[in-house]
This record gives sequence, structure tokens and C-alpha cells, in this order.
Amino acid sequence: MGIEQRNLGIPFPPRDRFWLRALLVIFAAAGLLAWFYPEFGIPFLVTSVFALPILGPWLLNARFRRWSFSQGWGWRFLLLALAIAYVEFAKSVLVPAVLLKIGGGYV
Repeated sequence: MGIEQRNLGIPFPPRDRFWLRALLVIFAAAGLLAWFYPEFGIPFLVTSVFALPILGPWLLNARFRRWSFSQGWGWRFLLLALAIAYVEFAKSVLVPAVLLKIGGGYV
């Protein structure tokens, strides 16, 4: 019984890492803004920390994106409404609470 080669010499397609790079650029830009312009950069950094994880599954996981798009319009509308509700909640409640906790008058 021999060991078979799994891919049979067929090369794998390259992985699309555009959205991962885009998220890293956004976090790096937020960090640089927070470093050089704290009055603008720190709120942007805190907002991106709270807002990007809810958008991450759509941006990073192609399987989740295909699944959510394969559902009906009602399901897509519900997911969009939940994402918007979370982002609005984070913007109005979570971000100010974190900014007040770290201090500095950035609210």
C-alpha cells in the first residue's frame, strides 16, 4: 500500500488576501493617527476596534459571504440591519464609554 500524492501535481489557486491587507492598513492608519494626532486618531482607533469585527466575517471569510448571499433578500436585509444596529450602538454607547475611561477629553 503506497502513499498517494494528495494534490496530484495540481497547483492550488492563490488565496485572495486583499481584505486582510485592507483591515491591516486600516488598523495601521488608525494607530498612526492616534500617535500623531491624538484628538482625531484615538476616536478613530476605538471606533475601528468596535466596528471592524462585525464587518470582518464579510470581508475575510469567502464562505460566510457566499452563504449570506445565497440566502434570500429577507435574510440579507436582516444581517445588514443587525450590522448597522451594532455599529450605531458602538458609535453612540461603546466608543464614548471607552473614550471617557481612557480620558484625555477626546469625546
